[in-house]
Amino acid sequence: DPPPAPRWAREVPHPWRAAWGAMFAAALLWLNPVVVLNAHAWPQWDVWVLPFYIWAVALASPGFWLPAGILIGLGAMFKGQILFAAPVLVIWPIMQGRWGALPRLAAGFVLGGAIVVWPWLVRSAEAYWFLAGVMAAVALVAPWYWNRARRWPKWVFIAVAAVATGLAVWPWMGAGQRGSMGWGLALATVIVAGPWVLRHRGLVGWVGVIAASAIVLAAMRFDSSDSWYRVGFEFPQRHYRTMAMGTTSNLPAILGRQYGWDWADVAFQMPAHALWIWPDEPTDILIRNLLKTGFFILMTLCGIGAAMHARRNDSRFLVAVVAPWVLAFALLPQMHERYLLWASALAALAAVTGLGMTLMWGLMSALAFLMTFHTMLNTNPRTAPEVRQWFDGTLPGIGWMVVLASLVYLYGAVGGRRKAEGE
Repeated sequence: DPPPAPRWAREVPHPWRAAWGAMFAAALLWLNPVVVLNAHAWPQWDVWVLPFYIWAVALASPGFWLPAGILIGLGAMFKGQILFAAPVLVIWPIMQGRWGALPRLAAGFVLGGAIVVWPWLVRSAEAYWFLAGVMAAVALVAPWYWNRARRWPKWVFIAVAAVATGLAVWPWMGAGQRGSMGWGLALATVIVAGPWVLRHRGLVGWVGVIAASAIVLAAMRFDSSDSWYRVGFEFPQRHYRTMAMGTTSNLPAILGRQYGWDWADVAFQMPAHALWIWPDEPTDILIRNLLKTGFFILMTLCGIGAAMHARRNDSRFLVAVVAPWVLAFALLPQMHERYLLWASALAALAAVTGLGMTLMWGLMSALAFLMTFHTMLNTNPRTAPEVRQWFDGTLPGIGWMVVLASLVYLYGAVGGRRKAEGE
C-alpha cells in the first residue's frame, strides 16, 4: 500500500489518503525554498539528481529493477553524487533475498550509463559487428521462451545454439586472445540457457543483461577509452583537496576549522592483521577515508532498514531512502554547501510519515537555505554586510545540527516496528 498521510491528516477518508500523502510530498518538494534558490537565484544543476533518484526508487518498489538501474546510470552521468545513495537499491533486494533483482539492476545501470558514454565505449567497426552479432543471437534464441518453439527438432536447437555461441565468442578466436575466451563463453551460456531457466516475464531482463554484458565485453576487447571515467569521476575526487568547501557546515568542516584537521591527515595507524587478513603491515588510516568508511557503514544500515520497512509495508521505508543523503552531507569531506539541497528536497518524501519528519523537512530546508544564501552573499561583500557577518557567526557550528539531524534520520531508517494506533 502507498504510504499514509501525516498523522494530523488521517481524518481524510481512506481512499484519499495515498493521494493526499503524494500531493503533500510533491508540494513540499516543489515549494522548497532551497530548490527555488538553487534553480533560479543561484543557478546550478544540482537539482538534476532528484528526478532520477525518485523515479528509480518508485520503479524499484513494484519490482521494475531494470528501468530503475537505467535511471541510476543516466543520473550518474549527469551528477555522480547520485551514487551516494544508489547502493541502498542494491542492499535492499539483497536483504530480502531477491537475487534476481541484482543482475537486472546492474544491467540497467550499465545501459543507462552507456547511453551517454557510448562514443568512448564503442569506437571501432569490430565492436559494432560484435554487438550486432550478439543481438542477432538473442533474436535466434528468443523464440525458445515460448513452449511451442521448444517442440522443434533437436537438430534445430543444436544448430541455433552453435550459431549463437559463434556470434558471442568470435572476438576471442584470434591468436593471443583465446586465454580470455571464457568471457565469450559465459555470454554464450547466458544467451542459450536463459530461455530454459527464466520465465516468460524474465524476457526483458534477460535481453537487458545480455546487452549490458555485450557492451562491457566490447569495451574490454576492443579499442575503448576510459577518459570519461577519469575526467568525470576520478578528477573531482582530487580537485578540491580540503575538508569542506566554502560555507559548508558539517562534521568535516568542524574537524577542519575548529580542530585543525586536514584532508590528508592520518587519523590513526591500523595494526597489522587487525581485521583478520588485512592489513598485511601497519597502515595509516587517513581522516578522509575514516569519514568515508563511517558513511558507508551507516548507509548500509539504511539499506537494511529499507528492506525491513518494505517487507513490513511500513511508510518509514521513505525515511530509509532519504537518510543516506543527509548522512552523506553530514559525514563526507569535500562537500559543497549547496549539496544539502538533495537532503532537504528529498526530505519531503519522509515528511508523509508523520509530523516529526515534516518538522525535520523544515529544519533541513532552513539549514540548506542558510548555507546557500551565505555563499551568495560572499560573492559580493558589499551586499548586506551586517547580514553576512551574522551568517559568518554560524560557521561551522551549525554543522552539529546537521550531524544531529542525520542521526534522527538514521534512527527513523533503522528503528523497530512502530506500534499501530490503539496498541
